[in-house]
This record gives sequence, C-alpha cells and structure tokens, in this order.
Amino acid sequence: MRGKRIYQEFCINCHGPIGDGKGPAASHLYPPPLDFTTLRRHLEANRYIGGIFYYQIMNGITGTAMPYFKKHLESEKIWDLANYLGVSFLGYTDANIGPRGIDASFEELWRNQYRPPSKTGE
Repeated sequence: MRGKRIYQEFCINCHGPIGDGKGPAASHLYPPPLDFTTLRRHLEANRYIGGIFYYQIMNGITGTAMPYFKKHLESEKIWDLANYLGVSFLGYTDANIGPRGIDASFEELWRNQYRPPSKTGE
C-alpha cells in the first residue's frame, strides 16, 4: 500500500508507528503531534475525514510543527496517505464517496484571450 510507505517516509518520526503522536521527534515538538487514534469522535455524518487529512497534509497546520507537503507529494500520493490514515488509525475510509479530490499540484495555464489594443486604441 503506497499510503503506508509514504507514512513511513514522511510521518512516522513525529506521529509514531501506531499513529499515537509519540514518534522519536515528538518530544522536541510543541504542540505535540496529532494522535490519530483519538480522532474517532469526528466520524459523524457528512464529515469527510480523508478530505480533512488531505487538506492538512497538503497545507500543513499553522502554529504547529506540521509542515506542508504540496511541494513534496503530488495530489494522488496525498490522497493515498490520507486514506491510509483513515483506514489504519480510524478504521474508516470515505474514499470514493462525497466530493472528489482537490488538484493541489496543477494550475491550468492561463491564456490571455484578449488581443492587445491597436495603435488606434481599438
């Protein structure tokens, strides 16, 4: 599972091998890393856990040591990681339901559809 490999590469040092926020670097961080195992209370109707994880992984969390990964991981890998967190630590996935993903790493090329004015101002 690609999400697990990504977790082991990028997340395990802070969040720990079982997602409890007690990785080797956790004691050096304030506030401490998120404990994924306590998030079951968020599993309510109309809550898209994968989308919340996706957004936080992509953009980081202000005021914490959680960095953004939008320059290091493309959108599909961020979704894989978000789904891995939900399945492994919450026993839940909202993959393939609700809203579709956010294209984090793609910006459509902007094309100017207007002609420059002529010398006469038209």
